Amino acid sequence: MLSKLLIVLMLFSAVTIISIIMSIFKIYKGVKKERLEATIREKEFIDSIKKAK
Repeated sequence: MLSKLLIVLMLFSAVTIISIIMSIFKIYKGVKKERLEATIREKEFIDSIKKAK
């Protein structure tokens, strides 16, 4: 009885840890993509200022 409960708790904690790691990875990918898009927008803005002069 106790060993079955322990196995269930271990499985639950493993699933929880894996889901947390996946969430962190998704957030990291999103931040990386946003940073890349911001860099592209910044370059386009600088180019438009240079063309306006």
